[in-house]
Amino acid sequence: MQRRDLLSTLGTGAFLAFSGCLGSDDEGSDEGSDGGSVDSADVEIDEDAPAQFTVYDASVESPTIRETFTIDLTIANTGGEAGSFEGELALDSTESEGADVVRAAVESGELESGQLGESSVELSVDYAGGYEMSISDAEVDDEVDRTIDVNPLTGSLEETIDVIEDLRITPTDVQFQDGVLYEVVESPSFWGSNERLALLSTLEDQTLAIVTVELENTGTNAVMLEEEMVSSNVGDIYTSFPNGASLDAEAERNDGPALGQWVNPGSSTTGWLLFALDRDDVTEFTLEMRLDGKNAPADVVWDVTEESVDLPAFELADTSVPSQFQDGTQSFDFVVENTGDTAGTFRGVVQWQGEDHGRNEWYHLKDGDIVTRIPAGGEKSVSVTTDYSGSEDITYRLQPFGTTWFVESTQ
Repeated sequence: MQRRDLLSTLGTGAFLAFSGCLGSDDEGSDEGSDGGSVDSADVEIDEDAPAQFTVYDASVESPTIRETFTIDLTIANTGGEAGSFEGELALDSTESEGADVVRAAVESGELESGQLGESSVELSVDYAGGYEMSISDAEVDDEVDRTIDVNPLTGSLEETIDVIEDLRITPTDVQFQDGVLYEVVESPSFWGSNERLALLSTLEDQTLAIVTVELENTGTNAVMLEEEMVSSNVGDIYTSFPNGASLDAEAERNDGPALGQWVNPGSSTTGWLLFALDRDDVTEFTLEMRLDGKNAPADVVWDVTEESVDLPAFELADTSVPSQFQDGTQSFDFVVENTGDTAGTFRGVVQWQGEDHGRNEWYHLKDGDIVTRIPAGGEKSVSVTTDYSGSEDITYRLQPFGTTWFVESTQ
C-alpha cells in the first residue's frame, strides 16, 4: 500500500512558556517557574547563536487508535536571542506498512534565551503498534523517548466494533471442542467416489475454539471478511480443512464460515471462525483483527473467554473388535471416557486401509462417524458397523486416538 503524509487538522493545542535553568549563569532565572526546570540536563546555551530550539520532553498517556490523544512537549530556546519555534511533529509507524505518516504543527510562542516552554499537539492514528516521533527544525535531546506505542481497540463477547469501513463485527459465542467433522469425497477404487465424514482433531494438549461472529454491512457496497485480517494471540486460525477441503465442508453447523463471506449492503450474517490452541492458553484466548495483515500488530482485540474455563478430555477406555471377518455385519465396539472437568461431545471416525486399495492410504468407513455427549467423569459405549466380509485383509483405525486393529479375511 502506498504511504501518504497526513497533516493533522486538530490544531496545536495550548502553549505555556516559563523560565528555567539551562546552564545559564543568570542567578535566579528559574524564580517563579510554572513548569520546573531541567537543571539535571547537561545543556549549553550558545550565546552567540540566534534563537534555536531543543525538545527536552515528550509525553503521552496510553493512546488508542481512532481516538484523539495529546503529546505534551517541553521545548527550550538554547540560542542567544529570543525567538519563536515553528515546526512539525510527525508520527511514522514502525510496524504497519499501510499506516499513514501523521503530522501536526508545533508552535512554541516567544521564548527568551534559556527559556522553556510547553506545547501540546493532538493527533489520531488508524493502526496500532509502535510509532517513531520526529520534530522538524528542532534538536531532540538524547534522553527523550521518541517511540510511542498505540493501543488497539478492545472489546469483549457481545460487543460490536467497526473494524473497517462499512463492516461491523460482533463476536457472540465461543465454544471449545476436541474435534470437528467435515465432508470429504474419496475414491478408493476405480468404480466411483464416496462421500464420507472426516475428523479434524488436535493434539492431546490442544483444543479447538469455534468463535461465532455477526458481520454487519453498514455501507452501500458488498464487503468481505478477509482471512489476512483475522488472528488470535494464542491460537492458529484454520483457513481450510486438511487436504485442502473447504471450510464450507463442515458437517454439523447450520451457519457457514465467516472467512471470505460477502455481506450485502444493509445486511448482516452470522458465521464462525476456527482456531487451534493449547489447552493451557484457553483463558488467554482473544479474537484479533489486523488491518494491515498478519505480520502487523492487532488493531482490534476482543477478550472472548472467562477467567476460568473447564474443558472435557476423552480417553479410549475399552475396545471390542473381531479378528476375522464373518458373514453379515461386523461390529466395532468402544467405550469412551470423559476425564475432563465438564461435559462434552466426543467426535470420532473409523478409517480403513487394505492391500488392494493402497496400504499407505487411509479411507473413511461408511457411517463410521461417532458423535456422543459424555458427562464429566462418565463414559459411553459406542459402536460402528460394517457389512464388508470380502477377500481382503483390512486394517482399521479409530481417530482421534490412533488405535488400530487388523481384521483377517476368511475367504
